[in-house]
Amino acid sequence: MPRNHSRRHAPPNTSRLVLIALILLLVTGVVGTAANAVLPFLILRGDVGVAGNGLILAAVGVVRTLLDTAAWVLLLLALFPRRGRGRPNVVAAPPRPNSDTF
Repeated sequence: MPRNHSRRHAPPNTSRLVLIALILLLVTGVVGTAANAVLPFLILRGDVGVAGNGLILAAVGVVRTLLDTAAWVLLLLALFPRRGRGRPNVVAAPPRPNSDTF
């Protein structure tokens, strides 16, 4: 019988972190794109000056970058969890024979 390798049976914490990260990436993408699309129209209407538009775009870019980075960190931590500090995968040398065995 073939094994099912889907994420359906992943631990709930892992699935929750992946879902949060993907939603955060989606929200930052939509909000950042909307802000970049709307701000030039505010300049044309005269609500925001050119310098103000630059400051707002810079602030949106910084916040979007920080949130995207946090989402990617969450995603990577969820998909590649830290393993416990068990025994290292090192091949040990065979034990030396005692001098009294010969």
